[in-house]
Amino acid sequence: MNVQDIISSSIPILYIISIMMYFKTNNVYHLFIVFGLWTTAGISEFIKYYIIQKNSVRPDGAVNCNIWCNNGNQEGKPGMPSSHAAVTTFFVIIYWNYTKNPYIRTLLLIYYFLILQSRFYKNCHTVPQLMMGTLLGLGIGTAMLKYKMRML
Repeated sequence: MNVQDIISSSIPILYIISIMMYFKTNNVYHLFIVFGLWTTAGISEFIKYYIIQKNSVRPDGAVNCNIWCNNGNQEGKPGMPSSHAAVTTFFVIIYWNYTKNPYIRTLLLIYYFLILQSRFYKNCHTVPQLMMGTLLGLGIGTAMLKYKMRML
């Protein structure tokens, strides 16, 4: 496993962080974030495999593009939108608004860019696929924040 695979397979940590935050704070909002992460991944996968399908495939050289980086050759398989980008963007948007700590916010942005570069360098996605994943995560995260504001 190389560095790009390690970065790409770090996505489950986002779920773990949200669950740990729930146990630390007893705030159900963090469980809602876990639900949001699952929902974002599910919507992304649905769009990728049932709507866009072969209209935007993974680039040549795409290998081991699933969450565990172990599914072999992925050239020519559906790649739009990037679920990694969508889930990471959702996480960044939600926790960016949760904290005012500049160090945590900086780490969130660094993590986002590491995920995007790892997906690009692994040839798992093109730039448009990564940007569409980002927009999907941004949309779902923004919608969740608006819903949260109505709950307050």
